[in-house]
Amino acid sequence: MNDRTCTGVPLHFSFVLGMHRSGSSALARVLNLAGLRISSQLLPPNQDNPSGYWEPQRVVRFNDALLAESDRHWADPKPMPPGWATRELPGHGFAEAADLLRSEAAQATGPGSGMVVKDPRLSRLMPFWREALAHHDMTVHCLIVCRHPLDVAQSLYARDRVPLDQALALWLAYMLEAEAGTREMNRVLVHYEDLLADWAMTLETIGRNNADMDVAAINGFLDEGLRHHSASAAWFLSDD
Repeated sequence: MNDRTCTGVPLHFSFVLGMHRSGSSALARVLNLAGLRISSQLLPPNQDNPSGYWEPQRVVRFNDALLAESDRHWADPKPMPPGWATRELPGHGFAEAADLLRSEAAQATGPGSGMVVKDPRLSRLMPFWREALAHHDMTVHCLIVCRHPLDVAQSLYARDRVPLDQALALWLAYMLEAEAGTREMNRVLVHYEDLLADWAMTLETIGRNNADMDVAAINGFLDEGLRHHSASAAWFLSDD
């Protein structure tokens, strides 16, 4: 199968990485409203993310299978086992990963030519995805979302009762592996606080500030109300 859209344009993906609860959902939606296509089969919103996760369901299932094959889980901060990225799980190998992206692009919604693919698990799994895309006519721009680790820890505790030490270990693992896994790739570090404070400047830094963006929709979606947790010394020192 040719790795191109029906218009003959090479497939381009913006991968949104970063630790869970870091604002990657907000960035993915803003990129979508700024002109990038997005999956037609997204995880549904819920009480923890009423504004939506903006994650492709099939990519999440694929990544969960990769983690499970290495006896890992999204909330397990242990390093990935040696050689994991070159082992191909039956039905979840390099060719299947590339086919999945082609299928997502073919079914994506929106008028743009590029596509945003957001899943925090990509932070730990980029060595596999790089190998999967190495021989295909696809380009990837990686956007690594960074949020204060104590904000992330507080949010994880509120949602999943993840202990502080585990949450901080997870933040460190995701961020270090996202950095290592995207070296020598086209990438940008995006601070969640900057996105909230000045989304237009953030998009300009990313290179997505263009006429396709829906300014009114972005303003309506992205506000300080999205920031549910801001770490405080009192919470950090509490015994709860």
